[in-house]
Amino acid sequence: MPTARLKHFLRQRIADSFPRDGILGEEFGEQSGSSGLRWILDPIDGTKSFISGVPLYGTLVGIERDGQGVAGVIHIPALGETAFAASGQAAWYQKGSAAPAPAQVSRRAKLADALFCTSDSGTFAERGRFDAFTRLASAARLSRTWGDCYGYLLVATGRAELMVDPRMSVWDAAAVQPILEAAGGKFHRLGRTPDDSKAAKALARTAWCSTKCWQSPALRTPRRKAAVGFLTGPLRFICGRVRERRFSSSSFRP
Repeated sequence: MPTARLKHFLRQRIADSFPRDGILGEEFGEQSGSSGLRWILDPIDGTKSFISGVPLYGTLVGIERDGQGVAGVIHIPALGETAFAASGQAAWYQKGSAAPAPAQVSRRAKLADALFCTSDSGTFAERGRFDAFTRLASAARLSRTWGDCYGYLLVATGRAELMVDPRMSVWDAAAVQPILEAAGGKFHRLGRTPDDSKAAKALARTAWCSTKCWQSPALRTPRRKAAVGFLTGPLRFICGRVRERRFSSSSFRP
C-alpha cells in the first residue's frame, strides 16, 4: 500500500538520522528510543479523501519530548499548503514555493461569526453526541466537513475558528497541537491521557474564542471519555530543531 511504503520511508529516514529517537505510527507499532524524543507519524491523514480523489488529505509529522508535543508539520500535498512550528517559536505557513509567512489564528470572538469544521458529523452520532453537532452548526456562521488535518490547518491560519473531532488517535493529534498553540490557538484533549491512542479526543479552537465563543451555550456539553517528501523545508526545520535540541528559542526564522 502507498501508505505503508511512505511510512517505511519516513521511519527509515528518521532512524538513519536520529537513531536514538523513538518512532510511533498507525502501522508497524512503536519503535522505542533512548533520547526522550519520539516521532509520531501519519503519512496519509484523511485516507478516505485520498482514495476518493479529494485533495484535503495530508501528511502529519509530530515530535514529543518526554511525552509533550514540541514540534509538528501539516503538509497538504495536493494543495501545496504546509504549516509547521516548534514550541516556543512562531508557527509558519507556506503555500507552494512562496516564502513561509507567520501563521496566526483568527481574531473573531463570536461563535455566530465563526466557521466551524469537523471531519465527519457521523462521529458525533457514534459517540451519542449528535445533539452537540447540531447545536454547534446552528450557532456558528458556517459549518463544513473540511476535516482531518486540513481543518486544523485552517484554524492555525485564521481561515476557520473552530475544529472539533469527537474521535482522534495520537498520530492524528501530535503534529497539530504545537502548530495551533504556536499560532495563538488552543488545543484540548478531553478524557484520558494524551498518549492513549485508543481514547484520545481533541478539540482545537482559536485563542480569540476563549472568552466569548467558547462560552456559547452551544459548546456547553458534557465531557465524555472518547476518544511527502522528507526533505521539504518544514521538515528540515524540524530536523534542525531535533539535532540542536532547540524547542524554546524565539529567534529562529525559516
